[in-house]
Amino acid sequence: MPIHLIITVGILAVVGGLAVLPGAIGEPRGAAYGRLGAAAAIIGGGTLALVLGALDGYGHATLATAWQTASEAEREAIEARAGAR
Repeated sequence: MPIHLIITVGILAVVGGLAVLPGAIGEPRGAAYGRLGAAAAIIGGGTLALVLGALDGYGHATLATAWQTASEAEREAIEARAGAR
């Protein structure tokens, strides 16, 4: 299972849990804090997913280009640094 799918499901689970929190709290002040937490979770979760996707996409593209243009000895060094072996 790809790690990005697991990260996305985890972020959605946290955001979903915090989104239903205000409805589960009966006290008005607690519900307000719950709405604030849900909003923060949505913004934070979206930002986290965006940053992780952007960094991984850039890193994978850079690594793939370096590996593709490298000689056999350089490929082994790249794989060793990347932890592929």
